[in-house]
Amino acid sequence: MKNRGVINNNQTRFSILIPTRNRHETLSFAIKTCLEQNFENYEIVVCDNNSSSETREVIEKLSNIRIKYIRSNKTLPMSSNWELAVSHAKGEFVIVIGDDDGLLPDALINIDRILHQTKTNVLRWDRVCYSWPSIPDGSEPNRVEIPMREEFEYINGEEIIMSVANYRDEYTKLPMLYNSAIHIDLINESKSYNGYLFATWCPDIYSGFVFAYLSKEYVSTRVPMSINGRSIKSNGFIEKDNNYGDTVVQKEFYYLSKMDRFNFHQKAPNIRHISAEIANNFYYAKEIMFPTNTNLFIDRKYLIINLMKSLNNISPTRKIWDKHIKELRRSINDDINLLSWFDSNISDTKFNKLSTIGGKDDPLGFNGSILKLDVAKFNIFDVHGVSKLSKVILGDMKKIKIVETKTNLNFRQRIRAAARLIIKGR
Repeated sequence: MKNRGVINNNQTRFSILIPTRNRHETLSFAIKTCLEQNFENYEIVVCDNNSSSETREVIEKLSNIRIKYIRSNKTLPMSSNWELAVSHAKGEFVIVIGDDDGLLPDALINIDRILHQTKTNVLRWDRVCYSWPSIPDGSEPNRVEIPMREEFEYINGEEIIMSVANYRDEYTKLPMLYNSAIHIDLINESKSYNGYLFATWCPDIYSGFVFAYLSKEYVSTRVPMSINGRSIKSNGFIEKDNNYGDTVVQKEFYYLSKMDRFNFHQKAPNIRHISAEIANNFYYAKEIMFPTNTNLFIDRKYLIINLMKSLNNISPTRKIWDKHIKELRRSINDDINLLSWFDSNISDTKFNKLSTIGGKDDPLGFNGSILKLDVAKFNIFDVHGVSKLSKVILGDMKKIKIVETKTNLNFRQRIRAAARLIIKGR
């Protein structure tokens, strides 16, 4: 790794980018978490994707010199708006959060400390997860999940690419712009391949594959630095809970993406499922970044099998089921052997309508690594409040040693004690 983590006092250290479109209800709270940092050398870039006037009003009301407000005069696909935001970044390291996300109060000072000590050009972290009150009751509104671990590790880029592309690890293990601090030199290097930073409509997953490859090795920590918010307008929430493109937000998202340069890769089945999205982003990253690297590939048979396990959940009618089966077959039509296997084992699989969709309730409490709370019981109803609560629970992260090790016992004992107090409401 190159020594890009060394502080350059002549340049802004961090650019926090917040792409947004018509989500002023959550945007103000997201920005507040960024303003309340115990760190000086950073900027906040709010990139407004042709929103209504309420978005500008949020910025004007906050009236802070750190905030740089950029507005597109036409509505862009999400990836293009991210691209616009990145083009205005002046910092050595770039961090992206959504307009319903947030930073933890000491995030920047801790990120800066880790970058300085490890000399890495990419730092990836776990995130606190928060479901806004606007989420429907069946999707657990007001739920917060706080990682309570402190491991640091160096991750090999090619190994994690293979692990995520073939579904052995979650895509959030990738160093995405959405959960990482990425050095501006790597961002510029990625753009040199085809002129763009993002090649798909899913900029977070795509950037994860790109920066895992370019960095060769990066630092990853289980200590959370940011909050991943889910609100009723979140693209991620809509994808997970509604797979059929029938909401206003979904329709606009896919329409804008297809009108621009973003389409599904021919080898990826065009199905609204995270496995297919991962495949799509991998194939574009491979085509652009590492086309001749034979060590990086997807087991296409396993991809089909993995999607078949979820096909009933994402196929509410026989018509959609048949469409999905046809699309799975189309995605492998360049491989005679795979087609033969598919026709023998998959094509005649019967549609089985499920009476209910969803898993078991996930109980609140501390499971040994994650603390799960209903923050409405603490009169917290926004990501700003969640940020403050998370700091109280996690304590002073500056005391945690940056070493490649397992969670130490004293830290775990302290966390368990805090969890018991929170659960009891003391």
